[in-house]
Amino acid sequence: MIFKQLKWYAPLNEFADEIIDDLAERYAAISPMTQKDAFNLIFNNLSSISNLRGANIEQHFEIMALENEEYAQYAAFSISCAYCIQAKNTENMIAAWKLVAIASRWAGVASTLLGVKVARMETIKATRKNTARKGGLAKSAHSSKLKEEVFRLALARRPSKMWPSARQAAATLKDEVVEYAKVHGLTFATASAERKIAEWLRTMPGSASLFKNSTDRKPSS
Repeated sequence: MIFKQLKWYAPLNEFADEIIDDLAERYAAISPMTQKDAFNLIFNNLSSISNLRGANIEQHFEIMALENEEYAQYAAFSISCAYCIQAKNTENMIAAWKLVAIASRWAGVASTLLGVKVARMETIKATRKNTARKGGLAKSAHSSKLKEEVFRLALARRPSKMWPSARQAAATLKDEVVEYAKVHGLTFATASAERKIAEWLRTMPGSASLFKNSTDRKPSS
């Protein structure tokens, strides 16, 4: 194109390429794909669009961002890239520089969103250890409370003589224990409830007088 042969086109082209390279590096920081592969995919897809218009891409992502906030952090990268590609393919000098200016603005938005994401990740990282510790304590407290209820029910629901086995007792008590956990907001996996209850019952003080099966009795200390 005649436009591309003019001396003032070179700096515009270089500036647009610099924006695209910077976008690729920044995008790698928030993309699960390695290096620039993820952004290259975006660039190639946009480049393949016939008569690409940055405004159309901007409108497209605006609609998607309204439906899902997660799109917002990725939208700015695609929009900026689209305007750069359009500028590089525009023959009118004034129009091309306007497009690059818009691309630069969206690159700034992308940079800001990246900063927010990094800050968020640092916050998550900083609190993860404390959260894990609190989670461990909470889980231990839940288990302790559930164990007490299991032991109480094992005694309260005990047949006239003894439970045939801890396994049978667990099967009988399971529904009550699960309901107790729900009512009291305690974490208890229903799928493994029967197995866990049986394990607890085998360690229950006085299990020797509760279960006929000797393997279910807690060894005397």
